Amino acid sequence: MTQRTTQTNELHKELTAMVLIITATTPRKALLLESRKHGFWMPPGGHVELHENPLETAIREVREETGLEVESYLPSATRIDDERTEIPLPMRMLQVHLTHNGKEHYHVDCTYRVVLPEEVPVQHDERESSDIGWFTLDQLDGLNIPADLLPILQSELGSS
Repeated sequence: MTQRTTQTNELHKELTAMVLIITATTPRKALLLESRKHGFWMPPGGHVELHENPLETAIREVREETGLEVESYLPSATRIDDERTEIPLPMRMLQVHLTHNGKEHYHVDCTYRVVLPEEVPVQHDERESSDIGWFTLDQLDGLNIPADLLPILQSELGSS
C-alpha cells in the first residue's frame, strides 16, 4: 500500500469554535462581528484553549466578544462517569485553510447555534472586532461574509 502525504496532513491544525446567534423574531436577525484578524463579518468565536473543549470555548468567546451569556441556550454536557463527559455536537464542523502573518495553517471550526427570543444589547470588544451588529437577511448584502457561511445565514434568516 502506498502512503500519500497531502498538504492537509503537513500543516498545523488549530481547533476553534463559534456560535451562530439568531433571534426568533420576525424578521430574524443574526449577530455578526467584523473580525480585525480576518476581515470578514462572522459570528463570535475563537481558539479552543488547552483547558477547554469546543463547547466551553464557544460560551467563553461569546461572553468575551459580546457580553452575552448563552450557556443556558446551548445543550449541556452530560457526565457519563468519572472519566467521561458527552459533549453536545456542533451544528457543523468545517476545516478552513488560512494564511495569517505568513503562517499557513488550518482552523477546524465547531459551529454551535443559539436562538434568542429577541435582539438584545451587546458589548463591543474593539480588540477583537472593528464592528458588531444584528443583521436581517436584507442587510447581509455588501457585508464581507465567508462563502461557506453566507448560505447558512440566508437559510437561518429566511425562515421564521
